[in-house]
Amino acid sequence: MDIRRGPKLIAVLLFTGILITGMTSLIVNKERNRYRSSLKDEENSTSVSSPEKTENADKFNEDYSVGNSTDVRFGTYDDFLKKFRDVDAAIEGMKEDSKKNPSDTAQKTLASAELKYWETQLSSLYNTILSKLSSEDAAALAKDELDWKKRKDTDSAAAASKSAKTADESLAYTEKESSLTRERAYELLEKYKSGL
Repeated sequence: MDIRRGPKLIAVLLFTGILITGMTSLIVNKERNRYRSSLKDEENSTSVSSPEKTENADKFNEDYSVGNSTDVRFGTYDDFLKKFRDVDAAIEGMKEDSKKNPSDTAQKTLASAELKYWETQLSSLYNTILSKLSSEDAAALAKDELDWKKRKDTDSAAAASKSAKTADESLAYTEKESSLTRERAYELLEKYKSGL
C-alpha cells in the first residue's frame, strides 16, 4: 500500500462513518417518535394509563440520544461499556412494558428502534477504533466490517424465513439484525479494549 494513501483512506473512512452516524441519528429520532406514538395510541385505545412505558422510553433516550452534546466517538472503553449496559437495561424495560399490552405495531417499532440504536452505537465505536488504528489495521477492520455485514444480512434473512407468518418475517429479520449488531458492538469493544 502506498504510504501517502494511508491518511487519505483514514479520512475517507472517518468521513463515511460520521456521515452514517448523522443519518442514523435522524433515523433513531424518527423511530423514537414512532415508538412513543404507538405507546400513546395503545394507551388511547385501551384507556389504561401506563406511565412506566413513557418513562422507559425517556430513560432509553435520556443520556443516549445520538444528538446530545456528547460526541461518543471519542469515548473510552469504560464509557462505551457503561452506555451499552445502561441501554441494555432500558431496552429490557421497554420490552417488559410492551408485553403488558402487545401489538404488532408496537413490537415492530420497538425492534426497529432497538436496531437503529445499536447501529448508531456500533458506528460510533467503529469510528473511534478506526481513528486510533494504523492505515493497514484500519483497512483490515473495514474489510472485516464489510464481511460481518454480509453475514448479518444472511443470518437475518434466514431468521425471517423461519417465521410462520409472512407478517412476522419483517419483525424476525429486524430482531435478528438488532441482536447481531449488539453482539458485534460488544465484540469490537472487547477486541479493541486496550486501544480505547
